Amino acid sequence: MKLKKRNAHINVSRNELTSVLKRLFEYLSDVNYDYGVCADSVVWLESHGFAGISSLESVLECLLAKSHVPTEIVSGESDHFKINAGGQTLFAIAPVAIDLGISMLARSTSFRISIENATNPLALIPGIHRVCVLSPSMAAWWRAPEEPILHLVQSGAIGEYPQYQRFKLSDDAIHSGDHVTVICSSDAEGFGDLLPDTTSFECIDCVIASELAERHARTLAAGIEVETSSFEKLCEVADRVLVESTDISRSGAGE
Repeated sequence: MKLKKRNAHINVSRNELTSVLKRLFEYLSDVNYDYGVCADSVVWLESHGFAGISSLESVLECLLAKSHVPTEIVSGESDHFKINAGGQTLFAIAPVAIDLGISMLARSTSFRISIENATNPLALIPGIHRVCVLSPSMAAWWRAPEEPILHLVQSGAIGEYPQYQRFKLSDDAIHSGDHVTVICSSDAEGFGDLLPDTTSFECIDCVIASELAERHARTLAAGIEVETSSFEKLCEVADRVLVESTDISRSGAGE
């Protein structure tokens, strides 16, 4: 693998990083991750300026411990499911939740999913982008648990990037930080009053579709810059799947 070093960083191509991350999530596959989708989500965030690798690193030790609690639907209505993620990362849960929401549109013009006890909510952004090609409108929001900031992402036109916004909350008690809400509709107008009312909040960040497209274009040209120590850690975990496969192959030789 050819890597261009820049001080404490290296430039890695999108394909190279995806390959490493796929093996990393394959090593964690006993928790039934779709490791290809997980890898794509991390790379998408990193290549669009959302620090996907740092987000993954923040939960890596927990993932390696493999001490997750199974995800379960704790309550369900015709147009609303509540899911307890059991502390798992949304790199794994988000694709399932989004696909569930889309499938439920066959029963309702709009559908809402509340996900409790989950980490890495930014992983919803690439998932929402993925379904833009399928035409259902989708939005998600959550409060950062450590600060009074509301995050809101909304799908754009078919095939385009979503829009991402952050709002400073005027009241710390509004929008609890322990859950994420996802809504989907066959028509954006079907969201109605389901979206949070942000009119009284200060918008401190807005990343529109064209800016996300520009970020991605720059990454394709220059490669993804990753801290050397971070990339080495990811490679070390990813290579465990190869080592374990070799050990298993050797133990079974001659049978």
